[in-house]
Amino acid sequence: QALRAAPAALLVAASGLAVIACSPTPAPAPNVSLDNTSNRFLYVVNCDSRVDKLDLTRQEVVASFHLNDRAGSPSAVPASPDGKIDGCLVQRVVTDVKGEKVSLIAPKSARLDSDGLQEFQALTFVLPDWRLTATLPAGKLPEAPRLKLDANGSPQVLNDAQWTPETMWDLSMYKGQDNASGLVLESSGVAALLSLLSAKSDKLAFGLAESTARTLVNLESLPITTLRHVHLAPGGGYVLVEGTESTEKDAKTTGVVHLYNAVGEYVAERKDDSIRSMVFVALTPNGYAVYQSENRYQFIAMGRPFGALAVTKPMSELAEPGLVFSKK
Repeated sequence: QALRAAPAALLVAASGLAVIACSPTPAPAPNVSLDNTSNRFLYVVNCDSRVDKLDLTRQEVVASFHLNDRAGSPSAVPASPDGKIDGCLVQRVVTDVKGEKVSLIAPKSARLDSDGLQEFQALTFVLPDWRLTATLPAGKLPEAPRLKLDANGSPQVLNDAQWTPETMWDLSMYKGQDNASGLVLESSGVAALLSLLSAKSDKLAFGLAESTARTLVNLESLPITTLRHVHLAPGGGYVLVEGTESTEKDAKTTGVVHLYNAVGEYVAERKDDSIRSMVFVALTPNGYAVYQSENRYQFIAMGRPFGALAVTKPMSELAEPGLVFSKK
């Protein structure tokens, strides 16, 4: 897979800014539109089936529950009496364009069968009460299949042959461009955050591509960071960079976050020592960076609103929480 094939080298601070004409393929379309008025709430769907409802206006958690309590009787989402699970109880979360229905993949059992496989199903819930409305068989597999919504908002289960996300952009023919290719980390509308892979260097660098204007901005003058600590904002107009203590893959963060705009200008910096022991969750349309540690959340105000289109990852990790923005 493209992400696993990426070089292990990580970005070290540099200087300068280059804007290079290019012809990228249009970024993958997001599956939900966000705005600051109709998407007041963010539901964080955790691996263990716990859902935390965050009020983005008040910057606080207003509800928390497990999906195995909302998925019928017997529950379509398994529970583990001994607390042991193989993989995640819920994953592959997708939302309809109105932010009113959520579909996801769940195994029928919390533990692997003797053959090392699990029987999966696609479940659809209606917000805001997370009422289960549909169940679709998803096959017996070693890991959860992919999921997408059709034009009517109904879930479709995809096998490996059907799942062909655009993960690489060929940059070798771009004038003045030393990078051989760009790995798509995240996209939002026509913007994409790329990891730039150079034939001349094994160091990792980042670029922000815009398919309509056909430009690529090489993001430099950044703090010490790693591949997993760089995030695209909704709408693609900003990039958040978390400073880290080293360039090691599992480096701890410094508690300092840096914000850059679409032309690579440094526009904001925030420091909060509490987020050093937390995990980045999302950038919200109303201008907050959200961090999580178990059921505790921290909101960092970045001083400006972001765009109105959701951020998608072509090769998201299985254990990453699902994010559902909604007005309800």
